[in-house]
Amino acid sequence: MRFERRFTKDGQSPYDGLIFRQAVSEIRNPDGTIVFQMNAVDVPAAWSQVATDIIAQKYFRKAGIPAVLKPVEENGVPSWLWRRVADEEALKALPKDKRYGAETSARQVFDRMAGAWTYWGWKGGYFHAEDDARVFYDEMRLMLARQMAAPNSPQCSIPVCIGPMESMAPARAIFISTPKPKRWCALKVLMSIPSPMPASSKACLMISSMKAASWIYGRGKPGFSNMVPGPDRIFPIFAAKKNRFRAAANLQV
Repeated sequence: MRFERRFTKDGQSPYDGLIFRQAVSEIRNPDGTIVFQMNAVDVPAAWSQVATDIIAQKYFRKAGIPAVLKPVEENGVPSWLWRRVADEEALKALPKDKRYGAETSARQVFDRMAGAWTYWGWKGGYFHAEDDARVFYDEMRLMLARQMAAPNSPQCSIPVCIGPMESMAPARAIFISTPKPKRWCALKVLMSIPSPMPASSKACLMISSMKAASWIYGRGKPGFSNMVPGPDRIFPIFAAKKNRFRAAANLQV
């Protein structure tokens, strides 16, 4: 795909020209006691208090963000889009309580989301050239900052990367669709602060046919799955569209 700049300029930060302010976000009980409070929340000045509260309370990552990152070189990926991981050596030089922290700026959230989308778009071969990927990355960040567009809610908290960043949690299997060739495949990834998780970047998994992938089995009636796994780590997946394949599916991870 090709992309053209509409709101950003080549070589400039998408945040240039935007004014940001330091805000306070808090939740109080009816009796006045504070349930949640965050000071110095960096948000666009034009944002309302409601918007500020939502991003601070719901979508800032509250812990596990390394204070120092380093890029991971990856052949075929532009250097500005390389994954970033915690720089363990640099972190050792910091006091333990300063090595990891929370997101405090809306810009971190915008960079994280747009970075994940751009990274996986590049890996999937969706961009015609590197310039198109860069334009997409910049334009998406500006549109998020100006509230011109907003993704489905899980996008704000699950796509975890600027770059993206890998995480320290145990690996697990997820499934992604690959365009070259077109197929479903298992992928071992790190549950992250933040790791790019293409499957988890969606709120729903759409499957039109029980023949869509060899790893789907089971039976049942068409319906909707809330994707809550059972004790055996089986996810019930039901056809979202009625068709001749009147079977539900189970996905084990």
